[in-house]
Amino acid sequence: MSEVIGQATLGGRHIRMGAGEILKVMDLCAASAAMKHVQHQRTPTLAFDRLELLVPICHGDLVLTRSLLVHSLISSAGAHGCQSDQRWTSAMGVQVVGRKKDMRTRHWYYTHEAFATFVSLGPDGKPSTVPELVLETQEEIKSQEYAKKRVELARRYAREQAAFDSHPIDPLELEFKKVKGIEYMHIEDTVVRLRKNFLPRSLNGLGTIFGGDLMEWMEGAAIVCARNFTRNSNVVTIAMDNLFFMKPILPTHMLELTARVETTVKIIESMWNQKKQDDVSHKGYFTILNTGEYGDKEEIFVKLEVGEDELSQREYLKAKHRAEFLWPESCRSRPSYGQAFTQEGVVPYPPWGDEERSYFGIA
Repeated sequence: MSEVIGQATLGGRHIRMGAGEILKVMDLCAASAAMKHVQHQRTPTLAFDRLELLVPICHGDLVLTRSLLVHSLISSAGAHGCQSDQRWTSAMGVQVVGRKKDMRTRHWYYTHEAFATFVSLGPDGKPSTVPELVLETQEEIKSQEYAKKRVELARRYAREQAAFDSHPIDPLELEFKKVKGIEYMHIEDTVVRLRKNFLPRSLNGLGTIFGGDLMEWMEGAAIVCARNFTRNSNVVTIAMDNLFFMKPILPTHMLELTARVETTVKIIESMWNQKKQDDVSHKGYFTILNTGEYGDKEEIFVKLEVGEDELSQREYLKAKHRAEFLWPESCRSRPSYGQAFTQEGVVPYPPWGDEERSYFGIA
């Protein structure tokens, strides 16, 4: 896919795009690869395990997004973080890489990347078998090897996260000294709640709400939550992790979204819904960068305060582990992305890419 993203009339003003619109484009591009493989359109999004937006994309930029099916045998443990080792052939792993064109140099520069999972459904709405993936080039073989490593990484992450629910809490991990002049905010006080239902214009070919619209809504809530916490409107999304689409959403569903350290979407009982309790449908984690008025990184002078209840403490330890686990691993795997998604064999990093990754503290 190639298109001028955002409002073309704002082009040349270096006004940064919100991540939500980029997420929609990536979801559409990844879905097209899945549809092409199975030869039908019944391929809803199942998960995005990692998405990075470390290079700014501005209104009016010409963006090229490419997707490649790299895996058609994803284990349920890899896709959902479950403990089961059952393997099913209805899931497909799709690698997505984006580039934008610098009009000054006329070169394409690497800007964003993601790995998404889709499921194939039959006419009856049940999972159907995916055709075998035939690897024809060396790039495709390397991409599948990389996808398998990501699946194993996701399984290890799920095991380590689950361990926090059973292991005793170490008080030393929760101890911290309050610093004078620093504001402390309880995790529950950071909560932002939104409620809405989607109009029919957001429907996909299956009659459910398009995953890109849901991701855009979730990312917007994460931004509002971050602004409220930092007292700063100049915050931007630079990553999204472990976003799971666990339930299909219909226009008749009323949704309630809760954003704190994590973003969770719930289906609320409606007059058309006979369920007696809330049903979690989507969940994801967003990494937000605090910046100044001109885009420079700024320190956050507000700190989280952990509650005394066990649930809050375990959620805090999970969040801490998540940050330590996901960022280092993704940075070490980054070079494997740029070699497989261009006809010329290389995706050039932006000239300031290495400095920016170090600037973000992830190099």
